[in-house]
Amino acid sequence: MKPLPIITILILCFHFMHGQETPSTNELEELLRTDNTEFQYLTDSIIKYGFINELDSNRVSKEVRIHDDQHNTVSTAVLTWNLSALQYDSMFQIASIYDANNQPTEVTLRKAVDGTMDYELKRSYRYNAAGNYVSKHYYQWNAWLSNWTSGEAFTYQYDENQNITQILFARQQGTDTTWINQDMVSWTYDDSNKPLEKTVHIFDPVDNQWILEYQSIFNHNPQLRKSIETRSYPQEETTTLIPSLRIITFTNEYGSTTLSQKEYYDDQNDLWALTQEIFYEYNIDNLRTHYSYRQRNGVNGSWYGVSYHDYAYSEEGNEIEHREKTWDHTIGDWINASLATTDYTVDGKYYVKTYSTWDTNEQAWSSYLKREMYNDENDSPFCKLQYHMDESNQWILDSKDYYYNNLLPTDGELELTASQNRLLYPNPAKDRILFFEPLEQGTQIEIWTVNGQLIQKQSASEGQVKLDIRSIPAGIYILTIKQKDMTQSQKLMIQ
Repeated sequence: MKPLPIITILILCFHFMHGQETPSTNELEELLRTDNTEFQYLTDSIIKYGFINELDSNRVSKEVRIHDDQHNTVSTAVLTWNLSALQYDSMFQIASIYDANNQPTEVTLRKAVDGTMDYELKRSYRYNAAGNYVSKHYYQWNAWLSNWTSGEAFTYQYDENQNITQILFARQQGTDTTWINQDMVSWTYDDSNKPLEKTVHIFDPVDNQWILEYQSIFNHNPQLRKSIETRSYPQEETTTLIPSLRIITFTNEYGSTTLSQKEYYDDQNDLWALTQEIFYEYNIDNLRTHYSYRQRNGVNGSWYGVSYHDYAYSEEGNEIEHREKTWDHTIGDWINASLATTDYTVDGKYYVKTYSTWDTNEQAWSSYLKREMYNDENDSPFCKLQYHMDESNQWILDSKDYYYNNLLPTDGELELTASQNRLLYPNPAKDRILFFEPLEQGTQIEIWTVNGQLIQKQSASEGQVKLDIRSIPAGIYILTIKQKDMTQSQKLMIQ
């Protein structure tokens, strides 16, 4: 799949803001084909509907992503439709251009301000033949001047082995488009492509020269999987370099860091003083199971914790638990802070992620947020639900996101109303339809013609998520789902 050039959505957003109905699919395509972009066909299109505040279904978010293989561009529009006011509350658009290797060369963000779309940010990228960055440029939009200003630029150089040898950072000051040098970082390497030396310079615009900030010398011990970076700073008003900092790193057989230590030179006692340690642990598959970071108090020399994380995984390598702790200075130890647990079904098509915080009074975990994700038969997400815990310890549904993957309809309308686009996809469909939520056993599935004729009826099996419709002629139908005391219906177009 190739991404793509900028497709302007200004007209689209204007239409959305001033029209009283959401455009049909055909209108949507036409509005996205502005700037004389000649679409031959749409590929890998994605539509996502998000129902915000599900209880009153008052707002709906809509994401549309259009890929143009011919022009190598992708354009994404995210809009929030207010069902009560029949207007869009907010919107933004990200437009990207890609090269032949599917690397982004330009990304532009536009956002609605008081109902009018305007630029916000722009990023541009250039690459060498090996696919490494040659330059990055960042800009902010100045609406007052109607121009891109306050630019930042990073340029890169490499050796014959594609080791980075220099990064140059420059900046524009305000509305001045002149580039002013800021920082320069340079490296040299040994025969095994490990760094030998690193220097950092700061540009002095007054004297128009580079000033050395510090120099690092690297020593590597492959047998111990240990490397030491010794950082030296120049003395004031001299060029003499004084060693001041050491960073010691140990790795495992996979090259993953297991311990990182930072030492500062104590010139009064003529020794290196350990001031910081970061610990890492991994399982047999080299998945990180632990991370903790501690520092030494510069006054009394005692250690205190900064950050602590534990991770657990399923046999398939999926993260099932992430526990975070915080440092309690009163007791001088780690205490529980937050917990995220994830439960997967055997086939991985559905999982629930629950977020909790530690209740120090009850000495127990207190859940506050839950997310459910359903994946389709291609392991692509098609429904996400989010809940919060209320004061009576009941889960309250906050939002739903429905994802349409590679299924942008080519006919019919995409009306955003409170009752549509919640039961099934794709729509229109050809061979089968998928339900956003698995059905309960015994749920009645009925397909009616618009004239009231029942043409298919069946009882769902437990957890059923798809329905074969190959025997039904092309046309427009009504699909009805009856379960317990609830009945839901949706228009279905079969091609």
